[in-house]
Amino acid sequence: MLVNFDFDGVIADSADSVLELTRRAQSEIGGGRAPTRDDLRTLENLTFPDLAEAIEVDPALFTERVFELQNDTTESPDLFPAMPDLLRSLAHAHSVVIITSSVESQVREILRQNNLEDTVSSICDGKMPGSKSDKIINMLEQFSIARDEAYMIGDARSDIREGKRAGVKTIAVTWGYQSRENLMLESPDFIIDSPQELCALFNIK
Repeated sequence: MLVNFDFDGVIADSADSVLELTRRAQSEIGGGRAPTRDDLRTLENLTFPDLAEAIEVDPALFTERVFELQNDTTESPDLFPAMPDLLRSLAHAHSVVIITSSVESQVREILRQNNLEDTVSSICDGKMPGSKSDKIINMLEQFSIARDEAYMIGDARSDIREGKRAGVKTIAVTWGYQSRENLMLESPDFIIDSPQELCALFNIK
């Protein structure tokens, strides 16, 4: 089984830190307006370039500055309860991948701080070319896993949409950036309200 996770809002409780970084990026490059929490809650495609367009700043400059700030930050968000145990349990028998809009170095550092480096087989970050669906398909091919044996787990409409485009099962989680009502618009295969429910879905005690 291949389990693809979005990172921010699914594994890491990072909404506050991401909002702060994106506000700093907008302020430093100038123009547009500051991002708001509502932007994160409502964007259909929750990526830094799409956020840049929403706040009317240059997408390339904004995304580059966000990545630089992520690389430089020494603060790490907390992980959602039960997620570390879930990752460890899944990694024993399955391939676990993180597909994120953030930078790999920051994700790896957060995993390292939580003793989770060995739980993740691969990280596809926002600097890699291609959409999330492209990256899911690449992971399917890399690990030789059939689509019906793979999942995409996300907290944004775009995560679910990209999982469907890749032909894998989709799991929407409601403890992250976007609401249950928004997520339901994409008709995910599963929608769950707590990490504990995710553990139950995968039969992890």
